[in-house]
Amino acid sequence: MFKNIKTLEEFRKIPIKERYKYNIDNSLLRTVKVYKKQKEPLESLEEGPFLVEPFWEGMPIIFEDKELNYLINLETVAMKEYLKKKPDFKVLVRKNVKVRLMEAQNIFPINIKLVIKIGLRPLSVQKDLYYKIREYIAKKYPVKNGKEIDAITECYISNPSKDIPPHSTGGAVDCCLFDVTRNEYLDMGSALNFPGEASWTGNFKGLNSKQISNRLLFVETMTKVGFANLASEWWHYSYGDRCWALYYGKKEALYNTVDFMD
Repeated sequence: MFKNIKTLEEFRKIPIKERYKYNIDNSLLRTVKVYKKQKEPLESLEEGPFLVEPFWEGMPIIFEDKELNYLINLETVAMKEYLKKKPDFKVLVRKNVKVRLMEAQNIFPINIKLVIKIGLRPLSVQKDLYYKIREYIAKKYPVKNGKEIDAITECYISNPSKDIPPHSTGGAVDCCLFDVTRNEYLDMGSALNFPGEASWTGNFKGLNSKQISNRLLFVETMTKVGFANLASEWWHYSYGDRCWALYYGKKEALYNTVDFMD
């Protein structure tokens, strides 16, 4: 249903404003060079014009499907475990990511607030999430071999042993939108972190006109200030990572994995 782009030539033919509709294959992402040293500092998002509501501080999302509950709340559980060791951890991003988030907030209608759920994800948490999801996939598909399990897992989360996970660079955020006038989140047609086709940004199948309008407002505004959207997650935006570099035709990504004490 969603086209997977494996070559740079193919991707360049797609207009930037349409690129959120196409999945960038991991093999293509891995070809992007990355600055070995990037001294741009991390900054807290606690002070800003947007709302900060980390996954780990909210109530868990409850579905009747136990497997769905497990997958959607996996990051919340992992971060709560991490915070037992690092209770002072805050929602952090690179300085220029924060600047662009502020620019986006200024473009959204006055009643709409960006809600940031997570920025930097410690590498130890990334590893924990990857291997728990891989374990889940292996149990679900017992006849598949190791390489096939890896490939499926990497459709859901970056493999920290092969890739530079976007969230571990400090260049990515998971976020949503909140209407302060109506006191409600904008309906995007699927729950944040929902692991399925309904979460693909450009998948409007089954969505009503308001849900489509909300997704378009989100992706068009974030793209306008220089963010790249991850096609499989309407809530994920990045600046300075490999996905961003491909999205905007840059020769190199700006950010490598943050040297963050776990």
